[in-house]
Amino acid sequence: MCRFKIPPCLIVLSFYTRYIFIITYPIILLPILISQNGKESKAVYILLLMSGFWVTGCIPLYVTALFPLFLAPIMGLLPSALVSKAYISSSILLFLGGMILATAAENTNLHRRIAVAFMRCMGHDVRMLMLGIMLPTWFLSMWMSNTATTVMMITIVEAFLTKLDEATMAPLGESVLENEKRLKGKCRAHIKRFSAGISLAVCYAASCGGIATLIGSPPNTIFDGLANSRYGDEIPPNFGMWMVYSLPISLLCLLSTWIILCLLFLGPRNFFSCRNKRNHGGSNHLGSKLYDKSVSARREDSMEELERSGDNGQDEEVSLNIAVILGKISKAERQALGHIKFGEVACMVLFVLLIGLWITRKPDVPGWSRFMPTSNSSSGKTVTYVTDTQPTILFAILAFIIPASNPFRLRSDPTETGKFIL
Repeated sequence: MCRFKIPPCLIVLSFYTRYIFIITYPIILLPILISQNGKESKAVYILLLMSGFWVTGCIPLYVTALFPLFLAPIMGLLPSALVSKAYISSSILLFLGGMILATAAENTNLHRRIAVAFMRCMGHDVRMLMLGIMLPTWFLSMWMSNTATTVMMITIVEAFLTKLDEATMAPLGESVLENEKRLKGKCRAHIKRFSAGISLAVCYAASCGGIATLIGSPPNTIFDGLANSRYGDEIPPNFGMWMVYSLPISLLCLLSTWIILCLLFLGPRNFFSCRNKRNHGGSNHLGSKLYDKSVSARREDSMEELERSGDNGQDEEVSLNIAVILGKISKAERQALGHIKFGEVACMVLFVLLIGLWITRKPDVPGWSRFMPTSNSSSGKTVTYVTDTQPTILFAILAFIIPASNPFRLRSDPTETGKFIL
């Protein structure tokens, strides 16, 4: 009996029908724009495009509803400010687009990848580990609200601190040297102070990062909206100029906060000490034992080291043990994340391109905004159709279209192929 076998090309088409329609349907409608280059034809193009996506459901309905925010100013139908009035204010839309991309970063675990990468680069030093947590928080807070960044990063920090606490609570056994038991008790006290300091560091770093960009904090976007409504395009606080003035201030605030927190929660002695020569010495094994719950390695070396160091040496020993444990936890987290996935790369590319468009739209030298439609008002002023809102909405829409997994690789489970970043 002859069995009918479905050709592989049809299987691929069944997987990617949604993507094929998203790409080909706007191209099919292009003759409407080519035949007559007027506002009526542009409006018809947008209407038919949205109708097709609404009927097929290849894109979520609420995402299709955002199309006029991007297409109408780009095509020269209406300025961004007028189109935004049908939704909400332009400044709130800018903030909303940033939040959508922030959610995409959270869904793809990009924020965890960034945090672990920073911690890995900082090495086995408690001071640098605290900075390694503050830097990704500061960076992410530039592009999303301070509250959202703090919630995302504090979850990662809590997981690290919980594992750190579990590692130091592990019993060492009766045969362990008395000095090691005393060192473990001191390590727990240091961990409490370190936990408080690094938790505060996340909050302060998010506040510092919110200064750097227009969408970093709601007050910045409110100021942008007030300035645009009062002065229009005469003195706009564009994205690039805001970063020129605010980014250095934000970085200085971050470094100052890091120094103060290290002095308060790690102590001046630990902050100003130089322990690089001890990073690979005999002191590392106790941190490994606390994490692995093992007591079998080099006790004599630890005893000699502690007797030779005294209390000051124990402080350095404790800080180094905390760093060793955190390093092991960071390695385990990196292994849990696995290799870099397609969704993470796609989300990072969206962020980089969006930041580039924000900065280069209208700097002191003419940016890409000079290629966008403009018109003259009755008073003779130039009305700009495209603002920073349009790139934000465009990439927010793309986050709902770009697949979370590599679309060019077939999988045994077809449900994995049809997922988007959001």
